[in-house]
Amino acid sequence: MIPVTIMDFRIRFHRNGPIAGLKRLLVPLVTFVVSSTNMGGSVPTHRPPEHVTLVAARIELVVLRTSLPLDNGVLPNAVVLGAGSDTLIDAEAAALLADLQKPVHCTAESTTTGALLVKCRDLTDDERRQHALDVRSWNGEWDRVPGFRSVVGRDGALVVQGRQESLTVPLAAFELWYRDYQPPPVVGFGGRPPSDDERRQGVRHVWVVDRTDASPEDLPPDILRILTSFPERNPPPDSNK
Repeated sequence: MIPVTIMDFRIRFHRNGPIAGLKRLLVPLVTFVVSSTNMGGSVPTHRPPEHVTLVAARIELVVLRTSLPLDNGVLPNAVVLGAGSDTLIDAEAAALLADLQKPVHCTAESTTTGALLVKCRDLTDDERRQHALDVRSWNGEWDRVPGFRSVVGRDGALVVQGRQESLTVPLAAFELWYRDYQPPPVVGFGGRPPSDDERRQGVRHVWVVDRTDASPEDLPPDILRILTSFPERNPPPDSNK
């Protein structure tokens, strides 16, 4: 049995921030226990090509590593699926994640040996309804201007850039990732155009994944100094006194 954290996913758009299109995820949480051998979930009516499911699972590993606090780094290519399990390399962990029934919600911690500890569970009914809306949002259903698909194209490639790693993936794998995996609540996604080097390699869009719940202590010193330079405002006097 694996202890799992339940997180109720909400997605919001922050279009005027430093990274256009930032998606911020905010949640409450509780804890319960599920079996490590049966994660539950609905059985898809058709299966995408195996290589696409494996790449989607690799995207999930990048996202999960990025969800960890900055001071909680993990070793590359070392994953534990469920407490007490063996340490796997990314390819092995991706194969197991790909076989889980979808959609699924996974969260990340680090083990005492520095491996990425992944815990997954099925979505609740309410989460499934919300996830369906999130997928429609990713699909660009409510975009006022053409989204990243207009740049990438059906046969184009994009990069998913994490904290210290990145993956170049086909659009189909990225679409499968956001349909199959409910992202951790502490990550956000910001889009940017590819660099000249990336463009020469066929990349047409870059999704930057980052942790979004930084505390003031995590801010760069120059920014923190500006924010703390404003004089403290006293509350207005009570007119009834």
